[in-house]
Amino acid sequence: MSRSTAIPDASATPQRVPHYIVMVLIIGVVLAIVECYFSVTINNENFYSRYSSIFRTLGCILVGACLAVSGTVMQYISRNTMTSPSTMGLTQGTALALCIIIIFSPSLNQWMIMVWAIAGAALGGLFAYSIAKLLPWKVKSLRQISGGIVAVCIITCISIMMYSSYSTIDYIDHLVNPIMLGNPRFTIWVLLPVTVVAILICWSLSLRVQHRSDAVRSVSLSWATLICMFMVILMTSISTMLAGPLGLVGIIIPSILRFFLKNPPIRWLILGSAIYGSVLILGLDIISRTIDPIFDISVMPITVIIGAPFLIYQIGKEIEKTILRYS
Repeated sequence: MSRSTAIPDASATPQRVPHYIVMVLIIGVVLAIVECYFSVTINNENFYSRYSSIFRTLGCILVGACLAVSGTVMQYISRNTMTSPSTMGLTQGTALALCIIIIFSPSLNQWMIMVWAIAGAALGGLFAYSIAKLLPWKVKSLRQISGGIVAVCIITCISIMMYSSYSTIDYIDHLVNPIMLGNPRFTIWVLLPVTVVAILICWSLSLRVQHRSDAVRSVSLSWATLICMFMVILMTSISTMLAGPLGLVGIIIPSILRFFLKNPPIRWLILGSAIYGSVLILGLDIISRTIDPIFDISVMPITVIIGAPFLIYQIGKEIEKTILRYS
């Protein structure tokens, strides 16, 4: 029987983890430690700048982990390697919600802004899901990604029109530049606990589902799916609120890990995504600060440029699989 998807199945998780998976994870941790050193010390000659860089470094680590794990969990739930927060409208929905709040209610406190960001992510994902349901494609995976792309384009067009209609570019600059990454209070009290708790919940749910039979799993998986999707919405919205709409991180990292680790078990894929998502965002942040230490270069277009070939590859592979299935 041919394999229908490249998403690892938790029920088929082996008892012993191959040594090369552990080695790849260790390499990722080492890379993250080295990047942390450069991130804290680069262009920082006094105590204040280094103090700010510590929290910016921690913010990059947590944002990268959130976005990469969110993409991995979404792909595991949907059984579709093309889904991620940035291809299913969650990231764009959060950015649009933040833009609306900053334009029409700029005095709103940070906690209420976070609530609206979470609502925006949920509505963006629901909008993409609704469009996918209306499309006539027979193949579920292609219908999902088509609905997501349509939703992303519509939400992005609305955001662009709002940007051009209101002279608020100074206020919404954080949507395209990670200027909030050095916020100690938000990073320590919001992003850190949310990231740790959400990743642990996704990890534990994957282990619980692992030993269930198909009959029981079909009944109980709905609760696990709802909880995991709420964790995805939470991680995506808070990451976007902190660092702006970084695109396709949830496509880049899982695709690379599945290629090099030969479709690892889902629990190790989640862990690897957290590690290498941090490595990716932290590395890009270091590069942007090195090129222009005064004005940070936006990381958002860089992630889109890097992630676009991965998305195109996944779409091409799915189309090829569909042609072979119906030929």
